Amino acid sequence: MDLNIEKLKNFRVFSGLNGEDIQQFIPSIFTKKIKSGTNIVQEGKKEDQLIFLLEGECSVTMALTLQTSLIEKDNRAKEVYKASAKDFPVFGEINIGEEKDHTANVNAKTDCVIGILQAKIFLEICKNNPDIGYYIMKNVVDIMCDRFEQSSKTVLKLSTAISLLLER
Repeated sequence: MDLNIEKLKNFRVFSGLNGEDIQQFIPSIFTKKIKSGTNIVQEGKKEDQLIFLLEGECSVTMALTLQTSLIEKDNRAKEVYKASAKDFPVFGEINIGEEKDHTANVNAKTDCVIGILQAKIFLEICKNNPDIGYYIMKNVVDIMCDRFEQSSKTVLKLSTAISLLLER
């Protein structure tokens, strides 16, 4: 797949950047084909990269239980988001700058094409171009805040449901 400015400008992480700014990232984003049913991101796996869904559809799931030594292996998960390339989703923003565990699974529901941008390269471009870095980091923070807000609402709903069940 040929990456181009027209495709990438739709991703929220590039909001506020012009074509020349976006062009700086294109040589560093490598594309990969993913078969339907394959994990794109695995919860708990350490990575330091941004992943762009360029083609296809995927499902974002999170484990329903915390893994502890007291609980046997529990693979139950809840789908928290359905992503389509038409929505221009990005994954891995929480891990940028520091290799951390992924907080969710991303599984290909159809054959997909993803773009992968290593954090080291991403941060180097931002460091060498402070204006680009400002917009990119602002966009990453906005994406993270939206996801945090959605997670908070989910936790509130679950807490309310548990509270109502315990009152019975």
